[in-house]
Amino acid sequence: MGRNRFILVKGSMRNLCILVIILMFTNTNANSIIPPKIKNTDKYTFIVAGHAYGSHFGTNVGLHPQFVNKLEYIKNSGCDFMIFAGDFIRGLTGKWEVVESELKQFEIQPYFVMGNSELYNNNSIEKFINKYGNSFYSFDIKTERYIILNSQKSSRSITEDQIKFLKERVETLSDKNRNVFIFFHELLWNSNEIYKDVKSNRRSRYHNIIDKSNYWQRIHPILEKTKKPIYVIAGDLGGKPDSQPAFYDKWNNVTLIATGMGEIKDENYLKVNIHYGSINFELIPLNNKIKLNEINYYSVENMSKHYNPKDYLILLKIVRLVETESFKLGVFVGMIGISLLFGFIRLVRNN
Repeated sequence: MGRNRFILVKGSMRNLCILVIILMFTNTNANSIIPPKIKNTDKYTFIVAGHAYGSHFGTNVGLHPQFVNKLEYIKNSGCDFMIFAGDFIRGLTGKWEVVESELKQFEIQPYFVMGNSELYNNNSIEKFINKYGNSFYSFDIKTERYIILNSQKSSRSITEDQIKFLKERVETLSDKNRNVFIFFHELLWNSNEIYKDVKSNRRSRYHNIIDKSNYWQRIHPILEKTKKPIYVIAGDLGGKPDSQPAFYDKWNNVTLIATGMGEIKDENYLKVNIHYGSINFELIPLNNKIKLNEINYYSVENMSKHYNPKDYLILLKIVRLVETESFKLGVFVGMIGISLLFGFIRLVRNN
């Protein structure tokens, strides 16, 4: 009886801890955190990685293997910090400790954006609270302001507490602030009908986001009020075989950009160079044999040219079929059957 009571108390304490973490997760007090240590804050580089756990069909518990293979190159190319724009943890099976270990050896400061895959992982909320004090936060590097938002607190939308935070962060921009970078996971702007044919990952497609996103009603009006250049960057591309590799559009002072990796041949990450307030974007393919266009090529006008063709999708389906256990078993049984048939024919001929 005493043992059962102990187990009951222990279970209650665990549930209480989970409840406390959830309450902290919904706390409206977002942090302005300490920025990364950069030797030269006038000239520096960072990268943005979207859907960095890779393919939905992969078995890795850390980052996308093809991206991990690029980390040494990223380090040697002068990257000062990285921003992971959601879906860098493989849901329930992904392991934060593996991701952190893969990054730690290259000594590049990572910053994380909450994606739907992180929300499914039991450790993510606690990790965000420990790292940033909340699931949305900001920091400044000399003339640039960085704002990270969480589009999972209310699925594919930005909650009121974050809107208040965003408004404060934008309205307090000073003369020294030249550029603003805003990050969230899904392409929230896809709720606009002009983007109904954008080939993003499933959650960000027009028909899945039109009734959820509040970007055009609540977020964009805040951004367009300031005359400063604002770059809104999402990471929900590359995780479907027919996904386009990147996205670009511009609405006056607001530039919309997306990048991603996982299931397309032209998977990539975004390299951002800051030079005394001037901004340069470069898409870097994970496959060295692939050549990508300038970021502004991936616009609505060029939509039909830059998502993966049907013949590639057919090839991908064949590859996936070959990789299934049932196909392998079928080949094995078939080979045994053919061997028995040839043995029988040989036996009949000898007789």
